[in-house]
Amino acid sequence: MNRFVQQIRRKLNRLAYHPEIRKLKENAGKTWGEAYIPIPITAKMIQTALIQAQIEDVQKIKVTFVTSSLVIQGVARKWLLKVPFTLILQPSSVQGRVVSFVIREMHPIMNEKVNEQIFNRPPHLRYQDKQIFLDLNQLDVIRKIKKGSIKQMEIDGEILWLKVGV
Repeated sequence: MNRFVQQIRRKLNRLAYHPEIRKLKENAGKTWGEAYIPIPITAKMIQTALIQAQIEDVQKIKVTFVTSSLVIQGVARKWLLKVPFTLILQPSSVQGRVVSFVIREMHPIMNEKVNEQIFNRPPHLRYQDKQIFLDLNQLDVIRKIKKGSIKQMEIDGEILWLKVGV
């Protein structure tokens, strides 16, 4: 019986050092490092996140996706005026679970001071240098994933696809 076990061990050791098995092991390690979970985020989910950020003086927030851009529409109250606005945001980068969008267009006007007053609502929403940073960890679908950070984001049709690395 001992001799049988020793023979099996020798054959397994030889097999473990076989060039094809070595390639499989190396490729498996590379693939594991690139593994991710695709998470679809709808416009409604982002709209809910913006409402939860409690943006003062902004009402009737509506979020849509249009040709690989995020469009936010609403009504801002400044002093006694109600001013309808439209923001067109382009996905920019990700860091951890925070995604950033560059403001491509803003109607009626692009005013840094006003944007900062309206959109700087830490910790969920932050505004800096014509970029809006949105912490997506406030969304249940992201919060349920205990480990991993967002590796990539892409708008495809009516969905913002996030790739959360594992």
